[in-house]
Amino acid sequence: MNLKKFANVDSLYRDLNTGQEVPWHDYMRRVIDKLGLDDIKPYIPYEIDYLKEKLKEDVHLNNTTLQRWDEASGFCFHRGEPYYTACGLSILFRRNGITCFSPSDGVCVLKEAARILCETT
Repeated sequence: MNLKKFANVDSLYRDLNTGQEVPWHDYMRRVIDKLGLDDIKPYIPYEIDYLKEKLKEDVHLNNTTLQRWDEASGFCFHRGEPYYTACGLSILFRRNGITCFSPSDGVCVLKEAARILCETT
């Protein structure tokens, strides 16, 4: 299953039960809530205090190194091509039946979870 099916949304980000549009942050929150924020936290590749400072400059955390986020999501890149490494967040995905995911899926989940932790801790 992919992340959208896991979050009960279709390819256009509509709830599968109601047909209502699900905003992107709500979609990510569904994924994070089902996976468990505490279970995601160990895979975030930076300390939360460091990310709090970075969030002040860029709400998308694009002022951090993308390679670290990719690696934390379970991928490395060689000559621009992603390679699945069966580590990091991908372990949690697979444990929850998510078998179809991209590096950007993992990075989005990690960054959104990091933002939530920065706001709540």
